[in-house]
Amino acid sequence: MWSWTRQSVAWYARAAEQSSYHADLARAMQPFINPAWTVADMGCGPGFLSLELAGMAARVEAFDTDPLAIRELERRTAARGIANVHPRFEDAMACTERFGCCVLCFFGQPGRQAASFLERAGRVLAVVNARDFRALVPGRGRLGLESDAETAGFLEGAGIPYRRVPLELEFGQPLDSFEEALAFAAHYGRDASPGEAERWLEARLVRLDDGSYYLPHAKKLALYAFPA
Repeated sequence: MWSWTRQSVAWYARAAEQSSYHADLARAMQPFINPAWTVADMGCGPGFLSLELAGMAARVEAFDTDPLAIRELERRTAARGIANVHPRFEDAMACTERFGCCVLCFFGQPGRQAASFLERAGRVLAVVNARDFRALVPGRGRLGLESDAETAGFLEGAGIPYRRVPLELEFGQPLDSFEEALAFAAHYGRDASPGEAERWLEARLVRLDDGSYYLPHAKKLALYAFPA
């Protein structure tokens, strides 16, 4: 199971603050969201997408079972004075409430579990990796998530109509030094050798004018909307 650390939250927050990734992702979801709905952001992490969805829905219930992630979202909602995002330190799948929409951003298995998610909401918006997805660091990355083709196949097999929106959004990582980049690669690419990580970074890192670095990451995604 994925878990956040203080360092990974800090890295993610820095990337999010210097990127339009979450705003662009929320904008792609907006045509499928009724402004009167309560949206459940399931597995919200530090909540940057929840914060962007706040202006598109009446209420956002942001679920995560990681206390560090929820505390980060609580801090940000308070700092921004956002009253309609409610961080919830609980398992979204155990919740018996019904919502207008469930948002699954790399959460669960939206195709295989589509019926279960539709019991919780009239519409599901699921973000999955597209088939030609490239990892940010060497190694296997996060396992157990559905691919684009798998999600489509499960929905079609179950006879559930859907709309698929292909997306390519930049969400790279700012880093202060090559040493920090090595630490980043070691944290997220745990099955890669140090030599493999170093070669990977040397081929991809961009050195900026101020001496810091940026690790580009064009995320190729698919947004699935079903049904409603």
